[in-house]
Amino acid sequence: DNVERSDTISIRLHAAMLEMAGIPYTGPDPIGAARLGDRLALMTMLERARVPVPAHALITSPNSLPSVAFPCAVRPRFE
Repeated sequence: DNVERSDTISIRLHAAMLEMAGIPYTGPDPIGAARLGDRLALMTMLERARVPVPAHALITSPNSLPSVAFPCAVRPRFE
């Protein structure tokens, strides 16, 4: 179950509405906002573009924790 925060969805929705109405705005376009909201997709795209990114892993259950080096950060996939 991938649950996104409503404010993230709101940013994409507002960007799409402004773009469709032809109203100038600052920030990413709707597709860019969607890509930025999914950390796993963003890290994958950056790696493919040969941009250095920190080591990362997707944890799908408490029983599948990867071995990590400390210090480390745990972040939600969608934000």
